Amino acid sequence: MRPASRRALLRRLAAAPPRGVRWGSALALAAAAVFLIVHFARRPPAAPPAPPSPATRSAPIVDPALALPFGEGAPATGETAAGSDARAAYASARDRLALYRQLRARADADARYLAFRVARECAPLHADGLRVAAPAMYGARDRRLAAGEEGCRGFAREPVPRDEPLRLLQEAAAAGHAAAAMAAAAETLAPRAPAETVALVARALASGDPFAYDEARVLLAMARHQAVIAGVPPEAGADPGRIDARAVALDLANCRLGNPCGPARGAPAIRCDGDAACLADAQEWLLAQTDLDDDEARTAGLLADRIVAAFKRGAIDDIVRAAR
Repeated sequence: MRPASRRALLRRLAAAPPRGVRWGSALALAAAAVFLIVHFARRPPAAPPAPPSPATRSAPIVDPALALPFGEGAPATGETAAGSDARAAYASARDRLALYRQLRARADADARYLAFRVARECAPLHADGLRVAAPAMYGARDRRLAAGEEGCRGFAREPVPRDEPLRLLQEAAAAGHAAAAMAAAAETLAPRAPAETVALVARALASGDPFAYDEARVLLAMARHQAVIAGVPPEAGADPGRIDARAVALDLANCRLGNPCGPARGAPAIRCDGDAACLADAQEWLLAQTDLDDDEARTAGLLADRIVAAFKRGAIDDIVRAAR
């Protein structure tokens, strides 16, 4: 072995610990590892970290249209007639004239209100003439609209006295029926201050009756530029002749509450009877009748969700408040 190589080997050997020392170090490390494992296995599990305090919790990310001030809400106090047998007949009857006669003969307020409602729904159809029923090749939407017209055919043959439906409505309203009172207020179209209109609507919505909400849309649409709807105040200088997202949200929420889906007044509505595919199509049809752009239509959908949630929990102030 060359001297240089021998010197290098000696240096390496001098730096390396003896074999016994290496084995001793390995055993010491192994013993330490076993001790640590046993020690921590006997310790109780650590408590979960405390949730962040409200001061440090990050704010949720929400749509700007829904980040505006919102009412605290007042719980609903009335009773709804949504589960009555008159409502079941109203939802299922195909011959609307026969249904009208059946409901008109009853003395309870809900039946009298529904009789008025049937006559009102059929009035524009039998006044303007019925179209031919949609053939099977037409889409489901057209067939549903045609079925609604077909159900009203009896009114064209046997018109009811002009003032009779209104008399039935007034009798139901006098008996304290929330939806009837709301419809009567909308029918008279008496001039009211915005705060008075909002108070009328709030009393009707407190009943929890989806039909009361349906009737309230007419007054809310009239006062939409003077009232805070779904937490969104009216825009300064808004054009009352243009449909805005808040007004469309009122109609979309009505669809989602199970009422016939359509504009508040002046056009036919689509009955979906809980059919999810029909409901989606009816809402698309409703939006197609507006002048909203894509962003405004999305805002209307979000506001409609907010209105439905508020209505179901009785938070009336979260639906409508008088503008300040």
